[in-house]
Amino acid sequence: LTAGTYFYRLNVTCSNSPVTGYSNEITLTVNAAPTVTVSPTSATICQPGGTPITLTAGGAVTYAWSPTSDLTPTSGSPVSANPGGTTTYTVTGTDANGCTNTATSVITVASAISSVASATPANVCSGTNSQLNVATTALLGVIKITEVTLFRTGTGATSPYPAFVVGADLVEISNI
Repeated sequence: LTAGTYFYRLNVTCSNSPVTGYSNEITLTVNAAPTVTVSPTSATICQPGGTPITLTAGGAVTYAWSPTSDLTPTSGSPVSANPGGTTTYTVTGTDANGCTNTATSVITVASAISSVASATPANVCSGTNSQLNVATTALLGVIKITEVTLFRTGTGATSPYPAFVVGADLVEISNI
């Protein structure tokens, strides 16, 4: 039945005589299922070490998640998802009438970023230039360089970008 209020009355007829009887009228209320939502419906997390994705459910009173592995907490809303592999989370929402419905969110796990840096040429004379290159791979091909650190042989890191070192060393970053 679709959502709404229905009235029923039972009609009983005796098979041996023309006697007919009616029951009392009953009312049946059919409640609509809640419109359960989850946000975001899809997201990407880099693993290992990625920031967990917050999943927020709405449209009901209580929420149960499946699977519960890699969720904190494992019920309610919001929850924090930190899966080790691509996972589809299903949330079942229950409204005040006990009616349920579901929504899903797909969390895609991107593999660790792989980067290789090189300099061309690798050896230069003071006052000349070297082209610094980086080749990197990541899911969806989106990389954001957030820091470049200049090292001198044997001295370790001098500073994050922009890296200026006493003695006329200069690092220039372009095409970012």
